Amino acid sequence: MAINLSPIQLLDEQLIPHIKYCLSEYGISAETIEFELTETALLDNSEKNKQKITEISRLGCKIALDDFGTGFSSLSHLHSFPIDTVKIDKSLMPTIDGNDFSNRLICGLVVMLHYLKLNVVAEGLETQEHLTFCQSLNIERLQGYYLSKPLPASEVEVFKAGDFLSDECVLKKSD
Repeated sequence: MAINLSPIQLLDEQLIPHIKYCLSEYGISAETIEFELTETALLDNSEKNKQKITEISRLGCKIALDDFGTGFSSLSHLHSFPIDTVKIDKSLMPTIDGNDFSNRLICGLVVMLHYLKLNVVAEGLETQEHLTFCQSLNIERLQGYYLSKPLPASEVEVFKAGDFLSDECVLKKSD
């Protein structure tokens, strides 16, 4: 489960105790939780911020850097924080005009992220071409309207890894 965490929430002194309480109270394994932070949340490069994010990671929760590639992208964030996952912003997805530079940029970025042993999520998957492109780069996780529109919790079904068929993008409900 991914949970967005705002810069204001990072300032809350009760954040870590609250996360610990929720994990215990609801019997949730920390490894199943991924906190998503935007790069603007990391701009406050204070020791308190680094410490809080590190504490969340030490609990066993994963940390995702959301919207990577927009305005404030910095490789130093990958070095300074315990990032597990990088979500490549939809603005970097290939466009209809097939801009070769844009495609090479994403390819290089994904190769670098894989080399750093980070998980990669491609946001903004809207076409079969996007799916094929992401599959060719071995991007682990995909997000976008081509796969599903946002759903209320009551309509969400559980899917297994590998439920994407290479040419058809068919989802099969798991047992």
